[in-house]
Parts: sequence; structure tokens; C-alpha cells
Amino acid sequence: NTNISGSKLNIENSQYSLEAEKKQLYKTIQQSRADAVAALKKYSASMKAVTSMEESFRYTEQKFNVGMVTPVDYNAAKTQLLTAQSEMAQSKYEFIFKTKVLDFYKGIPLNLNHLSNSSSLSK
Repeated sequence: NTNISGSKLNIENSQYSLEAEKKQLYKTIQQSRADAVAALKKYSASMKAVTSMEESFRYTEQKFNVGMVTPVDYNAAKTQLLTAQSEMAQSKYEFIFKTKVLDFYKGIPLNLNHLSNSSSLSK
């Protein structure tokens, strides 16, 4: 009878552990989804920033070409554009990574051929 009681206790402990793991997995998946949504917003904002910086740089470049802007100001504008482009690239790959994490939790095998697929957020 002691063995039976011990076995029942082990089963109950295992069931509680399983439920705790399921809850933790659910939280992890929800956090992964939130991370992917945030990464998408960051990527979208960085694309807009690049567009804005490109326009600003073109304007500065035109002014530089006619002597209305100093080389220092020209280089500062170019640096701002390069920084925005770098941040956009970083946010793009962060977004791709976050969606691949979601795909993993959905049981979708890793496929690097379609990196820009963002279908994970719409499901």
C-alpha cells in the first residue's frame, strides 16, 4: 500500500509539473508573439526614418553642390542616413528572427529561403 500511495503521489506531482510547464510554454509563446509584433513596428518605423533621411540627405546634397552647406554639415547628414539604414537592417533581421521563433513554436521547420515571410503574425 505504501508503494501504491507513493506511485499515486508521483503521478500527481508529474501532472502538476506538466501543467506548470504548459503554462510556462503558453507564456513564452505569448511573449514571443508580442516580441514579433514589437519588432515589426520597429522595422516599419525604421523604414520610414530611412525614407525621411534619404530625402533630407538629397536636399543637403543639393545645397552642398551649390556651396550652401559646409562639408561638415554634408558629412553629418550622410552619417545620419547611414545610421538610419543600419538601424533599419538591424530591425529587419530582428523581425525575421522573432517570426522564426514563432514558427518554431508552431512546429514549422526552419526555412531560410523565405526570410521575409511575416505570416506568423497574421495567424
